[in-house]
Amino acid sequence: MINDTLFVQQSLTDNLFYLRTIRDFTVNIELSLPVKYQSYIDTARDFRKRCDEYLKKTFELSNNTLLTDFWDTGIFVTPYTLDTELLTEKLFGIDLDTVLTEEEGTIKTVDTAPSPTEEQLITIQKLNEDAIILATNFFDFVSSLLNEMITQETFSYSYPLFYNFILREIGLYINDLTRINEKTSIDPIFVLGYESRYSLSMKNIAQFIGGLADPSQEAIIQKAREFEQRFDELLDEYNNENIDPAFQNELSQIALATVQEFQDFLETIIQNILDKELYFIVEPLFWDNLYTFILYFNYLLQGVIYNVKKA
Repeated sequence: MINDTLFVQQSLTDNLFYLRTIRDFTVNIELSLPVKYQSYIDTARDFRKRCDEYLKKTFELSNNTLLTDFWDTGIFVTPYTLDTELLTEKLFGIDLDTVLTEEEGTIKTVDTAPSPTEEQLITIQKLNEDAIILATNFFDFVSSLLNEMITQETFSYSYPLFYNFILREIGLYINDLTRINEKTSIDPIFVLGYESRYSLSMKNIAQFIGGLADPSQEAIIQKAREFEQRFDELLDEYNNENIDPAFQNELSQIALATVQEFQDFLETIIQNILDKELYFIVEPLFWDNLYTFILYFNYLLQGVIYNVKKA
């Protein structure tokens, strides 16, 4: 069982990360659907509005409560989040709550977690319950859209691989929030399973980079394919059920080095997009969203998020 302090910290971390993630996913869904699917576009906007509301509640609860070690991971707001939001608004004519991003950057963190009050515990548990309902409804919405895309009932400029990516990530959010609300502790095997799933996410992100790049950007496409292959090889290792604890640590170190290289690669891409040196057939915010997943995996491998050392 996790104690009340961990319950608060893990709840805030999950909600800050995944509520913004869902919010950014809704932007891609809205922008990738033709106007004939206005009802789906309106639904995506409604999900974004609800995410904004829950994010504001999470900000309030995080102020003077969230650990600085968690905030410094950069997984909530990156140095590029606001700029990619503003550029997405400019290029696609969409209205985003950029003030929310500015407000998030003003959260005051603490070096030592304070003891939570009973009122705070009740409030955060209710927030988690509401967020699980929101995430589950969003999961069902994306599942329905994906099914219609596959059966050619609905057209999207996005593609099924990304929708499957969304479903996997939101599934992780739902499962983790459920675990937190039940105050179930985690162990090295749990974290190892997360690492395996995030290796698949990294492979998918490399596929997105290669698939959405201008065909003339041969160097970027080739580099993305190299990372796709490297993460595919990591997946094979993680799927080896007979690895011992020593090799688990070794594998995590290999993964960490690969992820840090991949982080540098995508960061350079984002900088070039903002400098108008690169163009992709997708909104700039898309890349900042995926960049946070790389940061998340980076710090998961270092044990920062869950503060668990492997056996």
